[in-house]
Amino acid sequence: MKSAPTYKFGSLALKASGDTTKTVAAKTAVTVENPGIAATWAVGVKMGAFTGYTVEDGNEVANDATLTGATLDITSTGVTNTTTTEDSLLPVAKSFTLAGDGQGAANDVLVASKAGSAFQGIGTTKETTSATITVPAGNAAGNYKANLTWTLTADPTSALEVTPEDAAQ
Repeated sequence: MKSAPTYKFGSLALKASGDTTKTVAAKTAVTVENPGIAATWAVGVKMGAFTGYTVEDGNEVANDATLTGATLDITSTGVTNTTTTEDSLLPVAKSFTLAGDGQGAANDVLVASKAGSAFQGIGTTKETTSATITVPAGNAAGNYKANLTWTLTADPTSALEVTPEDAAQ
């Protein structure tokens, strides 16, 4: 994995009743470079809890505040690949919701698998995303952040088996 997105929401005016939402585009794309290894792979993301902080003398100082019930919806806005434009060979992009309590499981955002006799995601794949934060009423105003942990997993058992006869063809 060459890069993973970050999302900066800036200021939100919290509502006294109802949810507050804001959508932003990712600052960078999910970028995976596969030099030609024919195997399945996936990019997943897990989110930690939204925790509060203050800024003192230009430094962030953690406090005990949390955003209760907040969620982050990750939405795919496009997938490109340097090797192919054929839809069946592009990795599959997924959209999902991450819970802001840090207790949720990792979710796959981009998955490449076998497509017929070929594999998806050979070359450089980029997926652009947007994120929507939802903050329920009743949360206190303040500064909050949550860490996103991005992982690339591969399944070497899915690799194409090349026999000496195949290699000679």
